[in-house]
Amino acid sequence: MIRNCFVCGNHTQHKCEVFYGEFMQIQDCGTLHIGICSHCGYIYIMNPLSQETTNDYYRTNQKHDTTSVNMDSAHAKRSQKQARFILDAIGSIETVLEIGALAGGNLNIYKEMGLTVCGTDLSINNVEYAKRQYDIELYQMDFDTFYVENNDCFDLVILSNILEHIIDPYSMMKKVAEFNTNYVYIEVPGFDYKYIDMPYGMFIPTHQSYFTLESLKNLMKCVGYELLDANLLLADGEQHQSFNTPLMQSVWQRSERYEVKRKPSCLKTTISSEQHLDFYLNSSKLLIENIAGVIDRIPDDLRLAVWCLSRHTALLFQHTTLSKKHIVKFYETDDIFHGRIIRGRKVGYFSKADVEQNNIEAILISSYEHQNRIVSQIIESGVNCEIITFYE
Repeated sequence: MIRNCFVCGNHTQHKCEVFYGEFMQIQDCGTLHIGICSHCGYIYIMNPLSQETTNDYYRTNQKHDTTSVNMDSAHAKRSQKQARFILDAIGSIETVLEIGALAGGNLNIYKEMGLTVCGTDLSINNVEYAKRQYDIELYQMDFDTFYVENNDCFDLVILSNILEHIIDPYSMMKKVAEFNTNYVYIEVPGFDYKYIDMPYGMFIPTHQSYFTLESLKNLMKCVGYELLDANLLLADGEQHQSFNTPLMQSVWQRSERYEVKRKPSCLKTTISSEQHLDFYLNSSKLLIENIAGVIDRIPDDLRLAVWCLSRHTALLFQHTTLSKKHIVKFYETDDIFHGRIIRGRKVGYFSKADVEQNNIEAILISSYEHQNRIVSQIIESGVNCEIITFYE
């Protein structure tokens, strides 16, 4: 269990446990212990997956390849917005590095401006696509390997949805500072701007670090950077950003004003990171209680199917009476679960024939993100059964 803050080195406090158990795609993430440093506001997982386990997940899980969606309108528009935000905040640059460059779509914007670009990504599919589509060279390696092998310096380093996956963000940003000559762009889920949706939805096993603007400022101050600009990136209707939105965009510049030291005099805001975390945890608890009330009203003998095996489902089994209901089937769209036995029931695909064959009387949709899509699919199938949902 990690007890000392990676950012400032102070002792941290344990805030809560979030249990996920058997419903996760990644092993060894049954219970997440959430901690916070009251000094600098850094929120983190106290019992994280190893960095290699996290890297392997993104290296092998094709859902995180962007080769098939790299040029769709929503992705392209988002990349253009990001580039405009960065370029409006910084001065002249010649070289750009992106850590976790996906399939090269972001970097291609800078390449077309005549800048020298390169990047890294864990997926071989993304690396090959970037070369084929944009003639951009990406290195298929993790950050630490790139740090050891790299001999170049870069005017701008882009870390878009990367830092939340890092166990020790201080060490990573300290290394970045060694080969960055001027600017850094960081985009992370913003904990102090999170809207309430599914309970504990912010806590994702592959996300090891969580940032408010306060804690991100303190981290960057530790490694010698000052903030140039920050922005809140909201969903624009073209893509569903449920768990990780709003996203916090920020541009930083190396600063001679800040002495690089491990324990800075930390910034304090009107509402601290700890207050944001406490509010989020209390709100999540209330959401669970409301959902538990819905489940309590389900007759114990009702032949029930549960659709979606996820963190959300794990929370329901842990905090409600769902386990006492007469569940006869689990449905899941993701192939990774098919064939598995969960609580004595085999996981399968949804179909009208399966509902009729198993005499299913109601389908409980255990998903926040995909609830509306699943409801539409059930209705379009013509199934005659009750649909139980939790979110408007």
